[in-house]
Amino acid sequence: MRSLKTAWCSIFENKYSTSPKSITLFEALSTSWQADILREIRQCEYKSSRQQYLKGKLLAITPCSQQIGGRGERFHQCHSGYLAFDVDGLGERLDSIFKRIITIPYIAYCGKSASGNGLWGLIPIEFVEFHKEHFDAMVQYFYSWGITLDTAPRNVASYRFLSFDPDAFFDDQATLFKKRLFAGTVVSKPLPGQLRSGNDRNIWQDFNREADPDIINTILLNGGWKCHSHKGPRIRYTRPGKEVKNGLSAEYHTILKTFFVFSSEAPAAQYFINKKGGSPCDILIQYAAGGDRKRAYQILKSLVRQ
Repeated sequence: MRSLKTAWCSIFENKYSTSPKSITLFEALSTSWQADILREIRQCEYKSSRQQYLKGKLLAITPCSQQIGGRGERFHQCHSGYLAFDVDGLGERLDSIFKRIITIPYIAYCGKSASGNGLWGLIPIEFVEFHKEHFDAMVQYFYSWGITLDTAPRNVASYRFLSFDPDAFFDDQATLFKKRLFAGTVVSKPLPGQLRSGNDRNIWQDFNREADPDIINTILLNGGWKCHSHKGPRIRYTRPGKEVKNGLSAEYHTILKTFFVFSSEAPAAQYFINKKGGSPCDILIQYAAGGDRKRAYQILKSLVRQ
């Protein structure tokens, strides 16, 4: 189990410093740093030039990375074992979002940002070598909780201004985050059982309502699609037979639960283009059952929870 007390990161004198010193995440987060500057920052107009100037004077850390000899990805020496997440511009919603976030089982830390208008936090990850894949999966997971993350901290060496929050949430028993979202990967694995209803009449509706992004992603990857990228609630895909670097071909909107196909060369493209977007059942029929509705029905039956 990971612990903030034994996880090392780097601390810098300010945003301009390139001389890192090592510190544990717990010490960095639990020490009352620069209270006077933080107080003045939070009294400034949000994102005003004065506020930005003062933030530049704050200590800064690279929460995911212990840096040696400088600051940036090429100076990354060792991963802390944690991903950093950032939720900005919350305003009056800050308290309610904070309460929602700390109910998530993966949260090891959550506190106010330097501006006082946002939240940031840490979750422990299973494989540090898959930092970006875990990060992409984390972004999608938070969307399932109705929370939009800033994607800037995706870089392992991303730094942030250090902000002491006396009311911050700590949990060294946080669950290890194992989800990963791979770009350009084709996999073949069984679909996880997930449907509650065994009623034949409602099984299609159940799948459209309950299918989560993981099962849709599995269907598409098994069908030869490649994960291209993500933007907000959209997971973008490159069609089978096309390299990811050559662009995207479709996207799945995780909130609308709709698959939009842009490329006429994609499998079953016309079906989705004519419908102006297909449902999870459409994805299942076309890419897991080869267009065979009876076969798709049998797959759905296998997904019903016993």
